[in-house]
Amino acid sequence: MPPAAFNMFVNWLYTQDITNGELDLPNSDNLVDLWILADRFIVPRLQNRVFREMSGRDVKISGGSCFRVYKNTASGSKLRSYIVD
Repeated sequence: MPPAAFNMFVNWLYTQDITNGELDLPNSDNLVDLWILADRFIVPRLQNRVFREMSGRDVKISGGSCFRVYKNTASGSKLRSYIVD
């Protein structure tokens, strides 16, 4: 897992915020990795927060992120459905 996603995960545990109080919002690759990490640790509130961030900004998912999603999620995953849509 990329360090940026893990740092965002730890920050969310303490603050319930994924932006870390910075002006720069996480990019789509970091959001995808964060969702996968939240799925691995079964943290649905964080997964929902990531979805709201992604849909609110209408982020574009890179090909590499799509590959990571299919490699790291189960069939029927909400993130897989989101990417397909």
